[in-house]
Amino acid sequence: MEKTRQHIGILKHEKIGYAEELLLEILKTTGAIANIINPCDIVFGDNTEQFPDIVLARCELSSFSDMALSAYLTYFGECLGRGIPVVNSREFLLRGQDKYLTHQALHNHMVGIGITDDINPPTWFVHNKEQAYAIALGEISNMGSVVLKHPCSGRGEGVYLVRNEEELVTVLSGFFANANQPILIQRTIQKETNEQGGYRDMRLWVCRDHETDEPQVVGAFYRNAEPGKFHTNICRGSCVSRMEKVDDRLAYYAKLVMDATQGDVAGLDFVKDMDGKYWFEEVNIAFETSPEAVRLVGAEIWYKVARLLRARMHFHTANSPIVNFCHKIPIVIH
Repeated sequence: MEKTRQHIGILKHEKIGYAEELLLEILKTTGAIANIINPCDIVFGDNTEQFPDIVLARCELSSFSDMALSAYLTYFGECLGRGIPVVNSREFLLRGQDKYLTHQALHNHMVGIGITDDINPPTWFVHNKEQAYAIALGEISNMGSVVLKHPCSGRGEGVYLVRNEEELVTVLSGFFANANQPILIQRTIQKETNEQGGYRDMRLWVCRDHETDEPQVVGAFYRNAEPGKFHTNICRGSCVSRMEKVDDRLAYYAKLVMDATQGDVAGLDFVKDMDGKYWFEEVNIAFETSPEAVRLVGAEIWYKVARLLRARMHFHTANSPIVNFCHKIPIVIH
């Protein structure tokens, strides 16, 4: 009897980039059917709708409009009801996209296992501009600058380095104008610099091992800002350079973040300050593996993801005999 080809679905991110194209190519070489899924195209309640055997979620839920968010949450509910395993759970996506929830989860996890050396920069989260003004002005007075962020943002958008009261007023009035808008305030880290004098931080590609289920750093590189620039995002003009080695401490911190947020595969950003201390910056769910970065550190991250998907499918099928049956059960709402 011919074996049915496995169907792997990748939940669509806001933009389909080189990462998705490369992952699809690798998955198809394994003999699996792989495609991008946009939940907004699904007719929910239609029992003829085809669902994959497993789903990899690379979508940043808070990036979408309310209507699209509803479609994604509904799709996760369908996966749960049909017994379809999801790599990168709904809980991880909601937590990982929100910068404050990520820091909160990491702090709580570290306290829970008895680690007192916090790698979170001092961070405040408010929904009131007067409170934000007072906290930020205090940081400027004491530390010389402060960083204001939209909690759910990416690619350097919604992140502002503020150095004086005039800039603070401009940022709060111009970029946080809505009532009760969430504002994340963070102490400025004095980042280490590269040989050209520009700031740099580190992007780690992390995936759980298909055998041990432990998070492993699969690739890493520096993101180098232009001298005089604050943002290290590649889309804002920074360049990447090789990290020759990820030391044990940094690899351990990456594991802490993945365990705290319960993620399966993500890009993690860390920075080292001028004193050599590591600080955690953020989780990137829909991290891009640009051609430049792949040339530098290889595409092993996506081969690792492919092995994890196949292992999760095998485990779920072996331990959940109802899975295949669930695909055929009509969902009736009375």
